[in-house]
Amino acid sequence: MARNALYGALKAHRHRFDSAEVTRLFAQVDAARVQALATGFADYINANLPPTIERRDGLADYRTNPYVLMTSASIANLSKPDAFAAFLFNSKLYMSLETSFGKAVEATSILPYPIDSESKWDDPPEKLAEFAEYEGLDQEEQARRRTQSAWREIDKAVVVGDRRYMISIKSGPNTINDSQVQAMTQAIIDHHRTWSDETSKNQAGVRYLDVVLGLTYGTDRTTNNKENQILAKLLGRGFVEEDREKKPGVLIDEATHTVRVYRRIGQDFWGFIANPQDPASAPFAFLEILLGLAKGLSVGVEASDLEDRINQKLQQLATSLARLQFPRGSLPEWIRGDFSDDELFLVRNRNDGILRRRYLTTPGEHVPEMIPARPTAAEGRHPQNVAIGFAGDPVPRSKRSGLSVKQNSQRPRSSQAAARRSRWALSIRRRPIATRATWWTGMRVRV
Repeated sequence: MARNALYGALKAHRHRFDSAEVTRLFAQVDAARVQALATGFADYINANLPPTIERRDGLADYRTNPYVLMTSASIANLSKPDAFAAFLFNSKLYMSLETSFGKAVEATSILPYPIDSESKWDDPPEKLAEFAEYEGLDQEEQARRRTQSAWREIDKAVVVGDRRYMISIKSGPNTINDSQVQAMTQAIIDHHRTWSDETSKNQAGVRYLDVVLGLTYGTDRTTNNKENQILAKLLGRGFVEEDREKKPGVLIDEATHTVRVYRRIGQDFWGFIANPQDPASAPFAFLEILLGLAKGLSVGVEASDLEDRINQKLQQLATSLARLQFPRGSLPEWIRGDFSDDELFLVRNRNDGILRRRYLTTPGEHVPEMIPARPTAAEGRHPQNVAIGFAGDPVPRSKRSGLSVKQNSQRPRSSQAAARRSRWALSIRRRPIATRATWWTGMRVRV
């Protein structure tokens, strides 16, 4: 019952967009803090993004899931190497940035805060001292000791007044998994007394300790609930709710009532970073982060030549994708009969089943595009998947299905036998177009 009531309190808070409120928040943004954030972001981008982009050369470096690769190509209509290269590169870059942004937050975003405080967020000195002891040890021993560290789960700390705030930063609402729930729960149970005692010993005049789980974006209702599970698991294991009505979601240790545990998400997280004592007084902090990031990107991207680097990687990836071809004639007869070209994600050469490659002639561009060769008179027959005898009106560009007029379509052999409808529709040029996107998978090719 207590856990259910806690979950209810944690989910009760709602966020609603109010344009008038956002306008008021912009008026509270501080230009000096935005500039400090922009400088930090630009330095971080210049130092870290180029290696992220440069470390991938060929398709193998993208570690793609072949099943997702085929599905994505079909669903997103990615029938050309350059289009698919852009899709794949951007997807991988986004995932890489999403993973690394937590580090950027720790390294850059929180440095100007708290507002109006001489103390700023920084690495806990106890953690730095403990990790310094690992120098000279082999990697295996260092890893073993880090897993046993009392300070491993704490990212940053700051003292304001008579209270010390320690925070574990997570980069988003879905980044905490089950193993991290268990690790953080156990760390708080096992080490909160150590954190409190070390604080009292090293920080004069500090009597209280707040341990905070911070998510950089999201709302109370859009997380995967893992941060709430941590709090729920602490109930009855040395912690109780401090005051459900006045302080919903805040736990406090039963023994001394000096250690509190709670979480802050999205806008509330940044308000907490800006003013731990009174987060509600700094709801504008997230705007300072966004403005600083926008300004830092404009400087960092230009300074590190990211556009040129990205264009080069797109060209390399498109070339790799263009080589994913194989001759249809090499397939077993039953596969050639039962599956059409679009189902096999290949484009067939009408002469010998092998694709040839050409390069666009736009100045400065060398993006590969796959095109089928023209049929020769020597073939003596219409190749499969080529429409014949069409006399109806062409299909509009906005449609991808055939017309309801009587027209002939040459189908694969098994399609003719099974009376299965053709997957080919009329195009604007009165030639058949596939009603589903086509692609080819990673088999060796001849070019």
